[in-house]
Amino acid sequence: MVFEKLRSAGALLWRIFVMILHDVFRKIVPAPKKNISSDIILITGGGRGIGRRLALHFAKFHPKHIILWGRTQKTLAQTARDVQDEGVNCAYMVCDVSAREQVYSL
Repeated sequence: MVFEKLRSAGALLWRIFVMILHDVFRKIVPAPKKNISSDIILITGGGRGIGRRLALHFAKFHPKHIILWGRTQKTLAQTARDVQDEGVNCAYMVCDVSAREQVYSL
């Protein structure tokens, strides 16, 4: 019983050590960044909030195309214009992604 507890504690300490070692390695050698210049990005809820911020953030990396889905035409149109101002092709479609029929109709 004592041996099993020691073994479990040792395994836990080993996992913590490996996680720390991995984090230190990633600080020294960062992961390579993905090139998205040939990608098409679909963002749901792209008219406002996190979706809008994601669209504007991705636009800085100049993907091939950004597609926005959301429920409000006015906010989608504004976000699409802002993305296009960054020089990225952008289209939007009014759609409620919680309604399966609307998603399948696109």
